[in-house]
Amino acid sequence: MDIDAIRSRFIQENLRRALEERDRERAVRTLRAFRNYYQWFESRLPDPEKVTIADQLEQLDDAYAGETSDEGPTRASAR
Repeated sequence: MDIDAIRSRFIQENLRRALEERDRERAVRTLRAFRNYYQWFESRLPDPEKVTIADQLEQLDDAYAGETSDEGPTRASAR
């Protein structure tokens, strides 16, 4: 397994946890941090995983709208 696959799994797992746990404060911090992390490494991740990550980010953003001010990737930008 290469580093980009590991990185992708790391992002996905942390976003999945934030979606499942419903700890508002942690979810907002996770969203901010992993939105940035995703943007830094987006070009190196496999395309199908970009879509999954963008979907997870969008779900978190929808769940906690208004609590973050950063603009993040949308599904369209990941395709």
